[in-house]
Amino acid sequence: MAALFYLVVSCNSESTDGEFDVYNEFEKLDSIEVSLPDEYLDITKWTVYNDGKANILVEYGLASNGDLIIHQIDFTKDGYRKPLIIPREGPNGFNSFDASVIFKSRDSLFIFPSGKDKFFLYNQSGVKISDHLYNSSTNYHYYREGWFSSGVFLGKNLVIPTVNSTRDDSFDFFSSVSPIQIYNIETKEFTKNYSYPDFIIGKYLPSNFVGATISPINQNSFLVNYNFSDSVYIYNLKNNSVKSHFMGGEKVGSPKFLENYPDKVESRDYLIKEVDYEFAVHSNNKVYRVVSHLSNKNHKNLSLLEILKENLRIVTLIELDLSTNKLKYYKMPIAKYFLFNKNSLVVGGVSLRESDSLLLRKFYIYSLEE
Repeated sequence: MAALFYLVVSCNSESTDGEFDVYNEFEKLDSIEVSLPDEYLDITKWTVYNDGKANILVEYGLASNGDLIIHQIDFTKDGYRKPLIIPREGPNGFNSFDASVIFKSRDSLFIFPSGKDKFFLYNQSGVKISDHLYNSSTNYHYYREGWFSSGVFLGKNLVIPTVNSTRDDSFDFFSSVSPIQIYNIETKEFTKNYSYPDFIIGKYLPSNFVGATISPINQNSFLVNYNFSDSVYIYNLKNNSVKSHFMGGEKVGSPKFLENYPDKVESRDYLIKEVDYEFAVHSNNKVYRVVSHLSNKNHKNLSLLEILKENLRIVTLIELDLSTNKLKYYKMPIAKYFLFNKNSLVVGGVSLRESDSLLLRKFYIYSLEE
């Protein structure tokens, strides 16, 4: 099926209420509807990479036979590209029940199979180029946080989120696990690891909140986001430094740390009622952070059913200007994908509609220019 674009001009701002009526506003340029390909999957994960011309949205998932189907969406040109299929079995197979994907370039992507002691490099034809053992005596491996795959290439180094076999209900979890490690692609070994922030040591969190997401800044630096921290962290490999930047505030609420490991009911409560700093990216000397949270802190007193029924959980985009340390807050629609491309932000992936036998997915495009 050909990828078609439908542009709908729109300048309406998102409504706010109560204590959230002081959001900043930016111009909404328009909205795009992209026709889904025949091979589209209902359940997908996602990541982003730059192909040298634009940032490309990647969504991927498993077909009914277990093969990995990878879609690439170019919002500046041709929409959905021809899907890339990585077989589960055979000489080019990833041989696992699940996998994560990180693109280095259009013709160079890494597949991280779940439960394996190695990962693979593929080309755009789906041919396996090389194997990479984790080379870790403590069982470290790639760790994907939720639906988003993250990783940063700095020369021959690959910076990835990691976890080992330490149980996340262990008192020693945050002091025993390195959430970020550097893997040398040429020597095929871990060369450096980083620890969790000191304030989380000895605390407990639901398993969904223990990982890190990583995004690039330049050839020497990368950005780290934790779901549980109201700050983001910039690591510089050249001078071996790390600097934290506050990106929270009353609008989104404060992280909650637990003194005991939550059971299933407590974890469910936490996921619905507590702030979730989902991920952050760097663009044009600014950091943008996507946060989901209750629309009013008093809603914590409501039942989970009331919160879900009334759609009281919302999404906020926090902007930090690294030159001035000034914060801005923007109200966002509920969305699955957030793609930053030069001076624009593409948001969406949830709304679908049918038109003339086509299934169309809606995205909003916002201007990031002052």
